[in-house]
Amino acid sequence: MAKYKGTKPKYTEAELRARHIETYTPVNDAIHEGRWMIKKATYITEGIHECYMSLRRSFQVLFTMSNGFKDTEEANIASQMMIDAFLIRRTKGENVEPPKEVVPVNAVSGDEIIELLDPADFTDKNVSENEKLRWIFENIKTDGIEKADAPSIGAYAMLHRLRENKDQLRDFDKTLWPKLLAKEDADKVGKLEDTGKDTIELIDRLIKAEEEKV
Repeated sequence: MAKYKGTKPKYTEAELRARHIETYTPVNDAIHEGRWMIKKATYITEGIHECYMSLRRSFQVLFTMSNGFKDTEEANIASQMMIDAFLIRRTKGENVEPPKEVVPVNAVSGDEIIELLDPADFTDKNVSENEKLRWIFENIKTDGIEKADAPSIGAYAMLHRLRENKDQLRDFDKTLWPKLLAKEDADKVGKLEDTGKDTIELIDRLIKAEEEKV
């Protein structure tokens, strides 16, 4: 579960209610899309959106029927109810903690629910693939990583996938990371060997050619 960073409410109770807090807002309903974007922005401003996403994902696992049907709508409703109640109670001065993920002890076994990420939450930093791998390595055990910190949506997703799968993390440490170090070492050597000799010789030839024209 993502670390909750918020300490004080950013909106008053009236402002929260005006932004659809404690009013269920369908996430995938085109008619209410504008309302959901307002509510989502409120979650982000209040520092609770990551908590909402983790809570919703845990409910999606719990609300998987015996026939494999995943009732995502009920997961959305339950998650919003808990997050909204937390936000309203906090504005009243209550010393409340944000909701934690539910433990789906009776969930149907099967494929893991994959959380879909919203590209709008990310800004591609336009860095190389090697730089993305280094960012992942440096932040495997860094707490409080936000989506805005990631160099790309893929790097963020891979970071969390490695955190959740020890086998993949071991493979990363044994294969991708050593290859990255080897490439970086090779690049450093290449830069050291590039003394500019070829450029100097080219300039000398051009100067000589100009002198011969005179």
